[in-house]
Amino acid sequence: GGAAKQGKLEGKSLSFVAQIAIAFAVRLNSFRSSADQTAASGSCSATIIQYSPLSTTTPMKFRRLLCSLCLLLLTTCRAEPRQGVGGTLYLEDSIAGGLRITWLFLADDGTFVRDPQFGVDPLNYAKEKEAAPANTGTYVKSGNMISVTFANGNKEQWPMEYLNGKLNTINGLFASVQSPMAAGFKLEGSFAQSFGFRDTAISRTYIFGSNGSVVYKGKSTMHSSVLGASADGSAEERGSYKVTGNTLFLDFDSGEHFAAVIGLLPGDKPSIIINGGIFK
Repeated sequence: GGAAKQGKLEGKSLSFVAQIAIAFAVRLNSFRSSADQTAASGSCSATIIQYSPLSTTTPMKFRRLLCSLCLLLLTTCRAEPRQGVGGTLYLEDSIAGGLRITWLFLADDGTFVRDPQFGVDPLNYAKEKEAAPANTGTYVKSGNMISVTFANGNKEQWPMEYLNGKLNTINGLFASVQSPMAAGFKLEGSFAQSFGFRDTAISRTYIFGSNGSVVYKGKSTMHSSVLGASADGSAEERGSYKVTGNTLFLDFDSGEHFAAVIGLLPGDKPSIIINGGIFK
């Protein structure tokens, strides 16, 4: 009887976490696209804090799933060979309904990518199109108008508005040209981001050293009031980093290599933008 009850409870828990995993992956889709990342990379641990009404050990599938969720916290994407074209990178933001950060890259060859996932120094348009075709296409700039044709054939007109001679908006979004980082640019310090999604709390931290070292730490905590179950998982990666232009390259000791668009937000304590996430 006890074994049967335990089996049913484990089944329910896995179903609950699987649902969160799907929703979580969709939520983070704008941050990353390399879905082939697994818990095999990096150091990973998951611990059941509370598992009522029965006390039991953590199911192995449950542990692996939590580890995978923690690794999903990486906002960067698997790096490809550095090939492609140059162009201009724009940081766009909207405050309607809350701050939303997006990137727009207009390549010199007439192609464009919104929210590049693999860095832009240089841009690998073929890889971006393969990963997110809805964010790619071609453009023609004429005066203060950008005529775009998406990869699916849809066409749009994006007006560019200026204020006091300086670019202000592109298609209604506040926009500014992002200058590339100086040669040899280094980050230093800890930059963190925390947010929640339904019953899941997420935290992500990058610790950069002026010597080119980097430590990534991710943690997720989930709770189900229906099941009376709580769990948390963590992941940690160590390695080195390099900033080239507007691209952050991460090379972890586990053998994983990642790339992401990076930007700076000025202030008393400067913040950084890694793909779509703001880290302070």
